[in-house]
Amino acid sequence: MDEKWDDRFIELANFVASWSKDPSTQVGVTIAHLNLDGSAARNIPGVPGSGLGHTIIKVGEYEVAWEHTRGGWIYIHDMTVQLWPGDDPTDPRYGRTFIYGSYWEAGLRIGDVTDVPHPVNSPEEYAIHATLCKTGQGNPVQCRWRAEEVGLWMDFLDLDEDGQPDSGTTGNENGGRVSYIHYAEPFPEMLDMSHLGYSDEPVHVTTAAVEVLSTSVGTGIIYLLDTTDYTYYDGQLRFQPKLIRDWEIPWAEDHCYGADCEINPDPDEWLLFSPHNLDSAYFVTDESTDQSHGGGWDGRLGAIATMWGRRGCRVILMR
Repeated sequence: MDEKWDDRFIELANFVASWSKDPSTQVGVTIAHLNLDGSAARNIPGVPGSGLGHTIIKVGEYEVAWEHTRGGWIYIHDMTVQLWPGDDPTDPRYGRTFIYGSYWEAGLRIGDVTDVPHPVNSPEEYAIHATLCKTGQGNPVQCRWRAEEVGLWMDFLDLDEDGQPDSGTTGNENGGRVSYIHYAEPFPEMLDMSHLGYSDEPVHVTTAAVEVLSTSVGTGIIYLLDTTDYTYYDGQLRFQPKLIRDWEIPWAEDHCYGADCEINPDPDEWLLFSPHNLDSAYFVTDESTDQSHGGGWDGRLGAIATMWGRRGCRVILMR
C-alpha cells in the first residue's frame, strides 16, 4: 500500500481519538473498509470514497465500555480478528466475527464486528455509513455505526496480595508487569483439553501478553485465558473469560530491569524483558513427526512464540 495511505490512516485514527470520551488517553478503534484493487466497494456508485485514490473507507468505530473499567491510564494496543472457530450451530457465536482488543489497565476486550456495514453483505447500509463518515470527516456525530462490546477480562494477578488486581489504580503497577495488556490472540482452533481433565468439551483459548516498561522486580506476564463460556445479560450475549494460568520466564522474580531496577537502574534497558507480541499455531504431530515421545496426544499441542523485548524468542508448549 502507498505510504501516503498509511500516513492518512494514522492521521484519521488520531483525529477520531481526539473525540474520545476520555480525552486524557484518547483511545478508540476506527473500523474501515480497505478499498484495494478489486474491492467490491468500487462497484457502488455514488459513495464518496469509491474508486481509485480512496483506499480506506471508514464505516464505524469501537470503543471500550468505560463504565466497566477501573479508570486510570487506559491505552489501546493491538487488535486481532477471528471468525468463531466452534462448529456447534446452536452456539450463538457460531458464524460470527469478533475482535479481541488489548488495553493497558483495561485488559482483554471482545467486540462483535459481524454486522459491520459491508459493500457486499449489506450494500445499502454500507453506502449510508460510508457516505456519512466521509462527509463528516470521521466525526462520530455522523459516523454512527458501533461495534458492541460483548466480553472483557481484567482480573490481573494480585502479586502484592492486597486483595485487588495489580494496576495503576489499585497499586503495585510495577511498570505494567501484570496489567499493561499489549497483545491478545485467540487460538485458531477449539482445543481438546480432556486429557488434562480440564473439560470434556472443546475449549476456546485466548493468550494475552503484557508490555512492561521497567520493573522493580520480575519481567512480564503472559496469561492463558479460557474464553469458551458465555451468558446473557439483559438479553445481550456476554463472554465470560477466566484465567487458566499465567506464565513468566523462569526465575523472573529474581530479576528486574530498566530505570525502576534498584540493583542496576538503566533507563536504556526499558522493554528489555517485555513479552509484547505473541503468535500461536496448531501442530498435528505423531510418533513419526515428533521427538518428544509424548504419544499420540501430542496432536493437541499448541506453540506460542513470544518476542521478549530485545531478548529474542521464547516458545511455550501447551499440552
